[in-house]
Amino acid sequence: MPVEMRLDLSADERDDNLNEVGKPTQRQDMVGHVTGRSPFYDDHLFDGLCHMRCVRSPHHNARIRRIDTSAAQTMPGVQRVITGADVPVNLNTLLSLLDFGLDDEPLLHTELCNYRGAPVVAVIADTERQAREACAAVRVDYEVL
Repeated sequence: MPVEMRLDLSADERDDNLNEVGKPTQRQDMVGHVTGRSPFYDDHLFDGLCHMRCVRSPHHNARIRRIDTSAAQTMPGVQRVITGADVPVNLNTLLSLLDFGLDDEPLLHTELCNYRGAPVVAVIADTERQAREACAAVRVDYEVL
């Protein structure tokens, strides 16, 4: 990418005087960050935006006996409740894409949870509050190992 094009896009963000090592420098965006006025990606609202929350295992090592999502599915604003059985290839391939491991981590755990916080059920709803409330309505029966 030509340097001139990059300067046109970022001319208002910084100057090209990069001799900053060892000098106290005030960031240009500091005031916005400190006062909470800086826009972040999460602040953008899009038409038809849905929110997803996960029900996570409270146990470090447990077998999943049963998952009951019936109450969550009927709650207002809930678009979809997803379990591991609903995902065709239920593997997190991030590590293998980075060439750093095997595809052995499920996206949603179906039989065993081998760490606290393992995602078991995903709930998609119109608002974040509705997604959180639906997650609270999901019942998972664990056998702690």
